[in-house]
Amino acid sequence: MISFGVLVHGGVGSSTRLTGACKAACRKAFAMLEGGGRAIDAAIEAVRLLEDDGRFNAGSGSVLRLDGRTVEMDASVMDSSGLLGAVMALKEARNPVLVARAVCGTPHVALAGAGADLFARSMGFEGPGPVSERALRRYQAMVRRLKDGKLRMKNGPW
Repeated sequence: MISFGVLVHGGVGSSTRLTGACKAACRKAFAMLEGGGRAIDAAIEAVRLLEDDGRFNAGSGSVLRLDGRTVEMDASVMDSSGLLGAVMALKEARNPVLVARAVCGTPHVALAGAGADLFARSMGFEGPGPVSERALRRYQAMVRRLKDGKLRMKNGPW
């Protein structure tokens, strides 16, 4: 009898065409659990797969900042034993979820910005990978909407 399950989603607004990537992440996590792996490790691996995919707003597919070159990524991990780690506004790592997991092994709960980047580098995490084509297309569309005055925020100048 199976006593666990795995649920993965690609984020709000993700196309149903991406269902296959979510299913692959679920299969990988499920296989880890079937092999006796820890739930947190299976969840992290599923997220890492989505971060590496490039079609999701995570990792290489993260939304580009207005400079068109950088991203700021967040990730957190937690389990029921009290293991907790988070990174926010991380720029210098390919897989924020792996950096968040590494934070669990420190006296810290969360690291942000330059501190998160310094931690990632000092721990030897791979630097950011190339920006995905999808992220570049989304950025170009956003710039066009800004220039055309079609992107407005409720309480902002644009």
